[in-house]
Amino acid sequence: MLAELEFGIALSTHPAKGREGLDLLLQLAPVEPWTEDAARIYGPMRAKLHREGRQIGPLDMLIAAHALSLGLTLLTGNIREFEQVPGLQVISLDDA
Repeated sequence: MLAELEFGIALSTHPAKGREGLDLLLQLAPVEPWTEDAARIYGPMRAKLHREGRQIGPLDMLIAAHALSLGLTLLTGNIREFEQVPGLQVISLDDA
């Protein structure tokens, strides 16, 4: 989610560098809107993980549902968290 990237820039010790990188990323990969499809994936996905005792952070769940709804692979620095989501394809920032 763009909001999470903006949060990271706001906390950064080098916000200008972060802003430059994010602006470049947004030129290459436009922001896709949250949709009803994403919400319909989110509910059952969160319930399944909850029942299995494999909860991940609520924002990460939203991000995972969004990626699944768009059929996209998620590039992340938090592989361990996102690998818990069934069907979600993830790539580590370290491997990119």
